Amino acid sequence: MRAPVLAVVAGALALVAAAPSAVAAPTLDVVCQSRGSQFSCFTDRGGGSPMTVTWTRNGVPVPAWDGMGFVLGLCTPGEVVAVAATVTDPTGSATDGETFPCNTGPWP
Repeated sequence: MRAPVLAVVAGALALVAAAPSAVAAPTLDVVCQSRGSQFSCFTDRGGGSPMTVTWTRNGVPVPAWDGMGFVLGLCTPGEVVAVAATVTDPTGSATDGETFPCNTGPWP
């Protein structure tokens, strides 16, 4: 009677060992500030490796910013700026961004 029980246990262990492990998709949070007719944005990101980062400003890709975790730009006072980043790793991708007015005051 022990042989069938051992076979069932061995079969169950084989299924557990063969099950793919859960891998989390990348996460992303973009934070921006604007002062002095300039803006800065940075990413708080998590995920696997290798990871790529691409950026857009007002929906237009900015290749010079790609791969960076922190970007700076100039803006016209009163302009509404939309900055977004996308991170991609072997498990997937995530996109986040902020829309903000260009401010003229001093940096805090």
